[in-house]
Amino acid sequence: MIRLIIIPLMDKALEEPGNILRLHHCCNKEDYVYHHAISIGLIGGYIAYKMKCHRADVYQVAIGGCLVDCGISIGSMVKLSNGFIAEIIFIDAGSQTRPVIKVMGSGQIINLGINREFYIEEII
Repeated sequence: MIRLIIIPLMDKALEEPGNILRLHHCCNKEDYVYHHAISIGLIGGYIAYKMKCHRADVYQVAIGGCLVDCGISIGSMVKLSNGFIAEIIFIDAGSQTRPVIKVMGSGQIINLGINREFYIEEII
């Protein structure tokens, strides 16, 4: 679900990067928590873009920034791109968007940093 929101926003932000610096004008007190998470994701993605990272990595940074700011942590349940439900069991500080997960049902341990064909689609 988060990918469906953040990727189009990231694409739009990269088309008009000046708007990234004006994100704080779009926020009100009631929605601050939500706006802040999205803003952190977009700013992180923009930094990755300026560092000449591949577009897929820019998206991962944007998603990771958003998820980290909204409180994803060890023990969180997630839905993977292949439909599996998993629990985050370890987050490497050097790769916060690609944690180690345990697939529910099978107990299989997958390091998303190594197995890049899977990604977190939704926090449950």
